[in-house]
Amino acid sequence: VPEETQKVLFENGYPCECRGPIYVKGKGNMTTYLVRPRGYMMPTSTSHVSSKFNASNK
Repeated sequence: VPEETQKVLFENGYPCECRGPIYVKGKGNMTTYLVRPRGYMMPTSTSHVSSKFNASNK
């Protein structure tokens, strides 16, 4: 889901995991999120996701 949707979902108790940017025709690069079920325990290490995201922003 896009960042705007992620904010609404997060405020309503749905955890979301950043998947990084994707190209959307007519909008350019957009950060996307994977919606997890309520009660989902996020992994303690998200270095593989954040390192991909940081590498593409340099």
